[in-house]
Order: sequence, then structure tokens, then C-alpha cells
Amino acid sequence: MYRAIHTYIHTYIKKERKTSQTKIAEKVILFLETEKRKNGIDKDKQNILDFLKKHKNKMSAKKYYELIYPYNYTKKYNTDKYPIYRDENNYYIIHNNHKLFFSSEYDEGRVRLWYKMMLMEQDVDSPHKYESEGYEVLEGDIIAEVGTAEGMWTLSSIEKVKKAYLFERDEKWCIALRKTFEPFKDKVVIINKFVSDISNDNSTSIDNFLNGTELNFIKADIDGNEIKLVKGAKDTMNNNNNLRLCLCTYHWQNDADELENYLKENSYQTEFSRGYMIYSSDGQYIPPYLRHGIIRAKKQNIL
Repeated sequence: MYRAIHTYIHTYIKKERKTSQTKIAEKVILFLETEKRKNGIDKDKQNILDFLKKHKNKMSAKKYYELIYPYNYTKKYNTDKYPIYRDENNYYIIHNNHKLFFSSEYDEGRVRLWYKMMLMEQDVDSPHKYESEGYEVLEGDIIAEVGTAEGMWTLSSIEKVKKAYLFERDEKWCIALRKTFEPFKDKVVIINKFVSDISNDNSTSIDNFLNGTELNFIKADIDGNEIKLVKGAKDTMNNNNNLRLCLCTYHWQNDADELENYLKENSYQTEFSRGYMIYSSDGQYIPPYLRHGIIRAKKQNIL
């Protein structure tokens, strides 16, 4: 999410869009009220409807997250008072008693905003929260984080995992990752490639990279290319009975359905994260507006 969301942020902040956040909120309100009259809506949708009606006229580019995550829990992250430090080239934040470095392209303000957003999206009430009971990283796991960026998710579990593969194509982020995971370099492998369903100079598939070795967890946030990842991980998914996956489903309109169908066809049980997000990668907001943030999956015979 981080890369996609921050492209979205800076598009909003640097220039006005023809469609303001308030106008988008009004469209969603109208859609949900119509759906409520016709068929009724669930509790999550009702909470979103109530939130948007209350806050639509207060929305702004600086509080872009109130549209993306239309829930009251975001209010607890209104502070920007996160201590930020710097070495010779990169800013960093202390996260779980470890240094978390950021790309050299990020100034202090952008680091503070990014970190705030990461905390917000992994809140227990967030529709973007990766893990849940039964779909969490366990002691001794071998994990892969795809589309790593700063690597906060892996850093949060680094002391309990056996090995971590970090896939990140942006070299400036890779430099930051090497600094962050220097204390754990004996069990962290940083791969400067995209992950897809093919392997070439710029990309690798999970199957080709692992070549049959064990993997217990895949977390992926790769701008709508998650379906290519799982198609390129078919052998890994078939051969690792304890494999769990957490994949983003909000970048494009059909991501959630496409991933859910593919995972179930391959004997994986699934669940979606709670609630919904309001997000569009291309700025085109169309019904039904609300999107699931994360799909979690594991083999059906794992209880």
C-alpha cells in the first residue's frame, strides 16, 4: 500500500483534482443510502455511511486517510509527534526498539507522514491490517515480504522468524533495507526484483526463486499484481501445507474476486480483513466504491 497510497497523497497535495474528497464521499453516501433502502447494508457499511455523513465537509488533502479509511479509529493517529533521526544519508524512526530506515528520497516531513500511515493501516480496526488469528507469523517461520519498501512488517516479527526474503525493486529502498536489517543480516535476504508469474532480469516468480525450498508466509503489497504473484507461486502453494498468505486486494476493482476465486480453486480457505477501503489507483471512483483491503489464505486442511 505504501507506495500506492503515497503516490495518491502527493497527487492530492501538489495539485487539485477535479473530483474533491468531499464529492467522492457524497457519491458513496448516495450509493450506500440507495443500497440500504433496497436491500439493507451490513454493520461495516453502516459505520462508513455514518462516518462519511459526519465528516464529508471536513475532509481535506492533509487528512486524505479519512476517505481511504472511513472509520473513527483514524482519529487516534492525528498526532505527527514521532521522533525522527538521521544518519549521513537516511532518516530513520525507532520502531519496536529497532532502527527503521527510509529511502534517501524522503525528507523528514514525508517520513513522519509515512510512518503515521503505516501505524494507522496496521491498527486492529483497519481494513488494511495484514495478520489475524490463524493467519499470523509464528515462531520459526520462513517469510517473504513482497513489495517491501521500508520493511516495517518484517521488522515487527524479525526476532521470531527463522529467515526472511525481502523483494524490493527500488534500489534506494534496498539501501535503506540493508541498514535496517544489518543486525539481522544472517537471516535476511534482500532481492532487488519484482515478483510476478515470469522470471527475467527484472522479475522472478516465487517458484523459480525458491526452487522447492520451504516457505511459511507470504505478505504482498504490489500495486495490483498480487494475482501474478500467486500464479507464479503455484508449486510453492501446493507443496507447503503450512503456508499462509496476506495479499492486498484494493488496488483495482476486481482484485478481491479474482484472488479469492484463484485461492479457493487451489484448495485455500480465505477470509477478508474487516471493513472496507475507498481507494482508486487511477482516480476513477465507480460503484460499488468500497473495496476489501486484504485477503488472507491458508490450506483448507490447516485448522
